[in-house]
Amino acid sequence: MQVRRARAEEGDILCALYREVKGKLNAGSTWTEYYPADADILADIAASALFCLEEDGKILGACATEADEVKDLVPCDRTAASVEISRVCIRPDRQGEHLAGKLVAGTLECLRREGYAYVRLLVSPGNLPAYRTYLHCGFRVIGEADKYDVHWLCCERALG
Repeated sequence: MQVRRARAEEGDILCALYREVKGKLNAGSTWTEYYPADADILADIAASALFCLEEDGKILGACATEADEVKDLVPCDRTAASVEISRVCIRPDRQGEHLAGKLVAGTLECLRREGYAYVRLLVSPGNLPAYRTYLHCGFRVIGEADKYDVHWLCCERALG
């Protein structure tokens, strides 16, 4: 099992993965039938900002990275190199196998090697599976904020 950046030729596979996950949302998820859209996923791939969890040549999950907007919402170190992760998903038929933790941990390691000092994220307090995964991966809550008409927990993980 490995975590790696998504490749351009995997766009159809990854868009299908996100559509499948959107069709089977857990309670507390902030995703809708419109978000994330195929255009979001394709833009992530084009920006080399989408990571995949792969096993035996099959993509089991993915997560995006983007400019860290959390640092503008809560008090934190705004000077260190940071990035935000978002849109974490695991194939519905493989959920419950702790793969989200492996995907996040592998993504964190890639980002650490790239020189990032912090990774931040927003998680809905009602999305308990996601929240537990992030805590298990070493994130801590550093504040709360309202954005996109949703109340969020703002989380951070130092990579040093």
